[in-house]
Amino acid sequence: MHNVKIMLSILSILLTVTGCRNSIIQTPVEGLQDTASKDNTSIIIGEGVDTQVGEVLPIYGVWILEQVVLRSEMYSDDITKNGEIIPVDVEDYLGYEVEYAVDFFRLGETTYLNPIYTQSTTTVDNYEEGGRFRLTDNFPSIQEFFEDKKIELDGIEDYVYLGDFPLIRFDVGVDPHIPVGSKCVVLNTDTILVGTWGKIILASRVTTSQ
Repeated sequence: MHNVKIMLSILSILLTVTGCRNSIIQTPVEGLQDTASKDNTSIIIGEGVDTQVGEVLPIYGVWILEQVVLRSEMYSDDITKNGEIIPVDVEDYLGYEVEYAVDFFRLGETTYLNPIYTQSTTTVDNYEEGGRFRLTDNFPSIQEFFEDKKIELDGIEDYVYLGDFPLIRFDVGVDPHIPVGSKCVVLNTDTILVGTWGKIILASRVTTSQ
């Protein structure tokens, strides 16, 4: 009987803590747009594995959208919502800040709560192939872009061929769809590419995650 009482006490504590945590996550915050479902509260890496408590992702922090540096062949940045095509030009967002954090994503002055971050790995060649950058007039291939801008890639010294270099990619899931910032590729601690198709924006870090 004594053991049963102890187990019931522990269960009561766990339920209390869980209830408090959920109430904090799901309580609307003044000035924020709660666009996520109440179940959309975890950060997911790779094959649906929750991140460890306190883990800091390399994209966390504030970034400034500086310039379009790559463009896909026959690109279109338009999005489709409920069967309707909504015209979007990502260049309209140049100069904006984007902020990635554990419990929100911010584009300019609009904040979305409870994003899901999915991490995957690609290579320079695969990123180039998927974006079809090298076939576009007046814009460089991704390898030419790295060379022209003298982009420092963390760990590049371990690779003979630039095309084999692994790039960490993040997909940011929020609802509704965000026009800019939902996909990005990490180049180094202070530089990311925002987008995987259409017009690709170079973004530089302003601050790190608190």
